Parts: sequence; C-alpha cells; structure tokens
Amino acid sequence: YIVLDYPFAYLHNEMREYIDMTIYIDTPLDIAMARRILRNYKENPIEDIRNDLTNYLVRGRAAYLEMERTVKPNSDIVIQGYFNPSFIVERILEEVTNRLS
Repeated sequence: YIVLDYPFAYLHNEMREYIDMTIYIDTPLDIAMARRILRNYKENPIEDIRNDLTNYLVRGRAAYLEMERTVKPNSDIVIQGYFNPSFIVERILEEVTNRLS
C-alpha cells in the first residue's frame, strides 16, 4: 500500500481509480493551528508566526473550510482529530486493519 497525505479524497479525477480508501482527520481548526505553531515554530522569530497566521486568515482558513464541505463527506472514514496524535494513529490502524480483514 501507498499512504498519501492528500487532501482531496476521491475528488481528484486522475487519482480516484488508484485510491482504495480515504481517511479524513476532522481536526477543529483551532487545534490544528495550535499544533502547527507548536510543531513548526519552536525556535523561529515571532515574525514568522505572524506571517503564517496572516496567510491562514487570508487564504488558508477558506481552504480548510472547503475541505470540510467537500472532502470530508467524500471520505470513507472520518476520525476525530481533537484526540492526541498517538490515539489518532491507533484509530487509523484499527480502521485499516478492519477493512483489510
């Protein structure tokens, strides 16, 4: 199997036939943003964080909301993303194992 971090599920016509299963991790936007800042900006200057947040407000948030509207309903499995990442990985592995059985 090939695992892709690919935010389009079955909506991309050229990829659709090669996809066996899609998983949407439904993370509230505030949690996603907090995780991103903590992960990406451990030692960066505050200006980098400001630039990223400005980009999020200008275009990023709209893209995430569009994914919630279009990609989420077209996904085979939806997993709540407010849990800690280790638990999310466990849930994904359970779902994949169940589908392969």
